[in-house]
Amino acid sequence: MSPLPYMARSLTNHCRRNSKPYLSLYSTLGNLSKQAESEFNSHPCRKNSFRSLILQSISQSVKIERLSDSDFGIIEVKLDRPEAKNAIGKNMLSGLRHSLEAINVDSSANVVMISSSVPRVFCAGADLKERRTMSQSDTRDFVNSLRSTFTFLEGLSIPTIAVIEGAALGGGLEMALSCDLRICGEAAVLGLPETGLAIIPGFVVIDIGGVSSSYRLSLAIPSSAAMADSAGRVTRTTDNSQAVGSDSGVLNCHPKNMCHQVYAGRLVANVVGRGAGGTQRLPRLVGKSVAKELIFTGRKIDARNAASMGLINYCVPSGEAHLKALEVARDINEKGPLAIRMAKRSVDGGLELDFPSALELEEDCYEQLPNTKDRLEGLAAFVEKRKPRYKGE
Repeated sequence: MSPLPYMARSLTNHCRRNSKPYLSLYSTLGNLSKQAESEFNSHPCRKNSFRSLILQSISQSVKIERLSDSDFGIIEVKLDRPEAKNAIGKNMLSGLRHSLEAINVDSSANVVMISSSVPRVFCAGADLKERRTMSQSDTRDFVNSLRSTFTFLEGLSIPTIAVIEGAALGGGLEMALSCDLRICGEAAVLGLPETGLAIIPGFVVIDIGGVSSSYRLSLAIPSSAAMADSAGRVTRTTDNSQAVGSDSGVLNCHPKNMCHQVYAGRLVANVVGRGAGGTQRLPRLVGKSVAKELIFTGRKIDARNAASMGLINYCVPSGEAHLKALEVARDINEKGPLAIRMAKRSVDGGLELDFPSALELEEDCYEQLPNTKDRLEGLAAFVEKRKPRYKGE
């Protein structure tokens, strides 16, 4: 390991231990008093570390931090529920959703890291103890909220990196699958054990014309029943006299919207949130056969196996996933922010289209860039043989 990042990290920890108590409060820097802000800026550790500033925390189990100085633009979302091994309950889910929404409207954010403050665990999945106290209606609302939150995470316009040390199981792995990149310490354990509980990843409960039905769906875009059925994306299509609507209606849903309307037979089915994505995102990463084996058996795999099958981007020595993720985040952060956004839009959107349409999307994304200030800055920096100073304009 390079000694410099280690020393910087140690110094940061030292500063955290010796800084004023107000620095650990869950509030935005803008809410600090002028005196507190002045004391913060004059603190000796301020200029000697890669300090992270806690922007906000909607819940005690989810914190947002912004890296400063040359790392400005990198935001870290930290899961911090040690008593439950970061199992996702209502409070954590609400904190995660509000954190992502705050990042989504932050124009200065260029890349997001999602990590855990709890040793030896990333996220153990849904909180089954809390789930047992919920009514059937509460459970459905929670699961739909979980899925829509993961879809919101996937739909962020900026790159996301899951930083995994320890267990990422069930909903924890599905959260990581919703990120663009995954970086693991070699002691990480990943798996989708839902079949052992007699359920599957990504089960969607939908209402069709007031009749509650259960379907396995994962539709990224609205489509006709015939198209969905031929693509193998619905379990079955059906007619129902109690349903309303017809297959000639017009749908105007964006692929990343939280609610989609999906045709089923001659009916319009209102899908409240997409599936959490395990049965859909996993095969898109590792292939159908490998994904089926992992889902059917519920088998847990280590980071080395995950890397060999393409499930994760990097497997590094235990304890170094955060350092590697920060290295990757910095590499992304120094690139043109608008170009990164357009690249993500082109890749993600293109995979849902036929190839000619995907090429049209790529062209549209490219056309957004040549006349930007960042493009001119990039050319000037190249000629002047210096690093570009991009502003996302």
